[in-house]
Amino acid sequence: MVYVLKKDYPLLKPLLTCILLLLGISQTLGQEIIRLKNGQKLEVIILDQNDEWIKYQELNDPNKIAFTIDKNLIYQIAKLDKEENLIIQGTGEYLTFKNRQIKLNGIAFFNDALNVTYEKSLNPFYSWESTFKIVGLNFSDTHVTRGASVDFGYKIRLKRILSENDNYMSKHILEGGYLIPKIGFSYLVNDTRGFSGIITTSQIFNLGIDVGKQWILLEKYSIDVFMGMHYLTGIVRTDSAPGTNIFFTPIRINNGDLIGQDQRAISVGIRFGILFGTS
Repeated sequence: MVYVLKKDYPLLKPLLTCILLLLGISQTLGQEIIRLKNGQKLEVIILDQNDEWIKYQELNDPNKIAFTIDKNLIYQIAKLDKEENLIIQGTGEYLTFKNRQIKLNGIAFFNDALNVTYEKSLNPFYSWESTFKIVGLNFSDTHVTRGASVDFGYKIRLKRILSENDNYMSKHILEGGYLIPKIGFSYLVNDTRGFSGIITTSQIFNLGIDVGKQWILLEKYSIDVFMGMHYLTGIVRTDSAPGTNIFFTPIRINNGDLIGQDQRAISVGIRFGILFGTS
């Protein structure tokens, strides 16, 4: 004789539903995107990791095969939250790129100036730059304008702006097209008192935007080509006889990579750099 025990479990169905829901959420929260240095993007579930490697399964692999990858091959890891928003994590944790550089502007030398630029990458999408300029390297010419300039800029990768998603990946953290708003100040003196009795002092601010592209060679060197438009403002004081005849003249500037007059100037340069440092 077979006895069948019938009994209702009113909480069983909601409990099973909650368990399945939690399992689904945990799998969703485990979904991550690994970007490799060769440009490949992997959508994965990370199973295990240590200081040297990561073990993962590809997200849509029906066979659930586990792979192991060396962390030195990884550029960046990003995570999908439950709303499928991309959360960048480990930016800098897995990067082994050199993320700083010193650059010299070749065109500035033809304008009797030395322009030295320091750039540091903040993350794969943004950098900041600072340029110090010494004007008047032709010491044999006593009529040349001499002085110094400095400017600061915040560089934005163009693909970051133009991309419709966050899956932007460059070959190097410093490489690619960019847009960079800049602000700068120049203090210049043209002293011809020994020739014509006139000294001109310029204090000029510039504000503008440069557009350019930077290439990284052998992960050690860089070539950076740029041009842009700037607005000028400031004071140019001409003293024909010190303390007597003082008058103000239109703005003129040439500090190596910024050339213009009145309120408009163009910037142009070809810079050569050496990379150093790591994230």
